[in-house]
Amino acid sequence: MCVCVVGTVHAHHNPRSTPIVTLEDAAYEVFVDTGSAEFDTYDAVGKWHALNLSINAAPTPWLSVHATTGFARVLYDSGFLRQALGLRTVSGGTDSSVDIGVRVWRDESKRYALSGGLGVEFPTGDSEFRLGGGHYALTGRLVFEMKLGDTFSLSAELIGSGTVGSSDATHEHLTKDSESHLHGAIISPHGEVQVGGRVGVAYKDHFGWLAVNLLTDVYLEKPEALGPVTLRMGAGLNVGDDGFSLTGAVSVPVAGLLPNSWTTQVGIGYRFGVEHEHSKVSGGCGCGG
Repeated sequence: MCVCVVGTVHAHHNPRSTPIVTLEDAAYEVFVDTGSAEFDTYDAVGKWHALNLSINAAPTPWLSVHATTGFARVLYDSGFLRQALGLRTVSGGTDSSVDIGVRVWRDESKRYALSGGLGVEFPTGDSEFRLGGGHYALTGRLVFEMKLGDTFSLSAELIGSGTVGSSDATHEHLTKDSESHLHGAIISPHGEVQVGGRVGVAYKDHFGWLAVNLLTDVYLEKPEALGPVTLRMGAGLNVGDDGFSLTGAVSVPVAGLLPNSWTTQVGIGYRFGVEHEHSKVSGGCGCGG
């Protein structure tokens, strides 16, 4: 499995899995997942249900491209947004994103690796209904991976993100320290500039994988506050030898601002075109491979 789904959540994106460059093979994967969440923000209380499509492409073990989009249905139970929209239920496309990751270094023992990535979010979701953020966003990341034997691995990730241009949506701003400074899609409110991090441990064998990650965000601008600190647990099961896999994940915020009570995901993926790295002739790609 080359494009490792580790359960990271982008600072701006709707909740969905995010790939990182791994220590292993080249392959391609099409992934569909359905997600649910409960939210409780200053302007709305309700539930979020989404169907997400992801395409992961790793033409070489040191390069990966990840594209994702989705369709969501939001039930507004109460709050300002329900009154302002005059609707209890809204549905439509969510924001889309494209991410590129490159492994920039790996040691000779192939136990340690350092990767970098850059992602762009596109405002394809309706910002009036809070299905999307109404703006472009850039996200940069740096990922360190360490293999512990054949099955366990540790990873750490630093993330920085910010909005590009102004939003078409009207954002309410009350007190300086209020959660009302957050904007974007109702399921993933954010500041205009923020940094974040993730630490995680994963187990993987030929049957599947298990992963536990702790994620955090710090809002640096509009507002200045500690964002959600989230515990995320995920698992995947390989189905037969045909490249299919089943995955599931649950995320629970434990500290900081808590716009979401919980988030769950269940998905199915199909992997093809696997090319093991040890079968390739070593070439000077300049990427630490």
